[in-house]
Amino acid sequence: MLYFRLTCGGSVLKNLLIGDVHGDIFNLEKVFKKAVSEDCKNIIQLGDFGFGFPSYTLFHSQIEQLIERYKIPLYFLKGNHDNHEILNKYTSITELSKDYYFIPNGVEFSFDGVSFIAYGGAYSIDKKFRTEGVDFWRDEEISISDVYNSKGKVADIMLTHDTPYTSNIMDYMVLLPIEEAMENRKKLQAIVEEIKPKKIFHGHYHSRINCSANYTEGEIVTWFPCIGLAANVNKLEQQCYVFDTVLFKQEKL
Repeated sequence: MLYFRLTCGGSVLKNLLIGDVHGDIFNLEKVFKKAVSEDCKNIIQLGDFGFGFPSYTLFHSQIEQLIERYKIPLYFLKGNHDNHEILNKYTSITELSKDYYFIPNGVEFSFDGVSFIAYGGAYSIDKKFRTEGVDFWRDEEISISDVYNSKGKVADIMLTHDTPYTSNIMDYMVLLPIEEAMENRKKLQAIVEEIKPKKIFHGHYHSRINCSANYTEGEIVTWFPCIGLAANVNKLEQQCYVFDTVLFKQEKL
């Protein structure tokens, strides 16, 4: 497991979790400003960041400028709208440039004694309107290997792009479920059954949703919070969640 132990005044460590960015640098700067105002020491983005699109060279340069200006590290996991052809080559947390990191699927890490694991990827319902290799990549979903490799792993918090199959997210959505999209959620659910997280934070659905999901152990069903964060087109407070590791550890007691 990789460990990132940081401190804030010797005690509280806050992390700002954010939903889909889609390469929107103007919105991302608002996120950095919020991180500063909330005294957050990291920003963790939950997929559909905008990595690897034709305009990414400029976006990358702008990200570096934001990190340098606001002195806050930025982490992201892959969504369905990120370049999987490049990102799937990474097998550990990778620093793409100073304080700018990618978190691959299945990597366990820790902030201030709270354990995390990431599983990005989802099904693109708009793929017929996209161009393969430009803004759509075949390996966009969670893989069978991700499911197999999750065995024996544990984490307090799962960071995902999609939501697991048992999530009641459809109670909050206007759109009807698409069967092809359910396969990714089923694979994510299989991973949840292995890891048994205390909470999940995800993006993908462009809405701030406080729903629940579960896993089973024998005949016992355990429900836990499954929190969806909104996308760049929504209000900033719907996109962001301040995760305080100290408060979380108190909740566990």
